[in-house]
Amino acid sequence: MRRIAAFTRNPAAVALVAMLAVAGCASKQTPNNPADLGLGAGAATPGSSQDFTVNVGDRIFFDTDSSVIRADAQTTLTRQAQWLNQYPSYAITVEG
Repeated sequence: MRRIAAFTRNPAAVALVAMLAVAGCASKQTPNNPADLGLGAGAATPGSSQDFTVNVGDRIFFDTDSSVIRADAQTTLTRQAQWLNQYPSYAITVEG
């Protein structure tokens, strides 16, 4: 108990603890720049898997309990087929 009482009587020690507490509670800045977020600054490299995902679309979805391919999914499938014909070294997986 004496150590605590002696510690609180020393203004420099109290100031140091207060500064450390304030510094520890400082909020972390979040980046606003897309490059800082890891989103990249430019377009995907043509022929890369990122190109396929970003510019073509890497998946389609069916409505619940339906096997009918919707018009938007058919457009994506057509773009995927064109891309895969252009870059035939990639393998695909069909799940569902």
